[in-house]
Amino acid sequence: MALRRNGWSETEIRGCADFVCPTCHEQQQPKLARPGKLKVPMDFNDHISFDGAEWKDNQGKTYGFYHFVDTATNYQVAIPYRQRTTEGLIEAFSNSWLRWAGPPKSMMFDSATEANSEMFSLFLQKHAIQSYVIPTDAHWQLGRAERHGAVLMHMISKYNSDQPIQDYQDFEQCLIHLCNAKNSMSRHEGYTPELWVLGKMRSLPGNCTDLYLDSASYMGLNEQTPEGSKFQQNMARRESARIAFIKAEHSSELRRALHARSRPERINFQVGDLIMYWKAGKGVEPGAWHGPAKVLMSEG
Repeated sequence: MALRRNGWSETEIRGCADFVCPTCHEQQQPKLARPGKLKVPMDFNDHISFDGAEWKDNQGKTYGFYHFVDTATNYQVAIPYRQRTTEGLIEAFSNSWLRWAGPPKSMMFDSATEANSEMFSLFLQKHAIQSYVIPTDAHWQLGRAERHGAVLMHMISKYNSDQPIQDYQDFEQCLIHLCNAKNSMSRHEGYTPELWVLGKMRSLPGNCTDLYLDSASYMGLNEQTPEGSKFQQNMARRESARIAFIKAEHSSELRRALHARSRPERINFQVGDLIMYWKAGKGVEPGAWHGPAKVLMSEG
């Protein structure tokens, strides 16, 4: 309008239409893309994802663990590790998943050092497991494993309040009870994960609502004996694990995180294109555009 008032021609006005402020353009964040969702496999063990996590107690002691989640059923297992190495990852995966479920068709994981080694690549090749590596700044692709890992971390903290974790063995038992509780009490498309995988509900030792009392129930009748005391401790751990799952289900913080939708980019780039990419800042640092960068490949 200002140009028209000063007698500029329409051709000159149209030529100024693409003028932008470089500072404003540089600071503008990417626009929200449409919500994205990965294709869900139809059967158990078609596709699993895993992630490594660390939990710290009130004294500052850190316990690390890997957790594996089946994409079709949400069945989850977790196992602690002492050293986060490729050998430790292979041992954890073999003991917690491969031993009973067999090799999955495909596996998804992030760009952690121990998973992106030639040793682990040869291990997957030997078992005919196709691997999907998540880029560093595309964690939305590993959203299922990270969300279920957040629920498990929340449950560990709640469990620790009732049954204090003192050492590695306590933490290992904690993960066993928590995963059993989560797999038997959560719901996925109308059924629990253990029903999807096992086809039946597992029995609980010492359950008073069963038709017949089992041998564990008789062991727990006398709390003065060492066997009876140990039975009561295991019962308390299972009870704390199930309470921890219920508290995690009712957590408003987890609810907000689980209902957040992934929004991957929908811009189609060609190999060889020069692009700028946005990278979020750390801490109080603002995000910024970086580049130019050249597109090397495009994933479907």
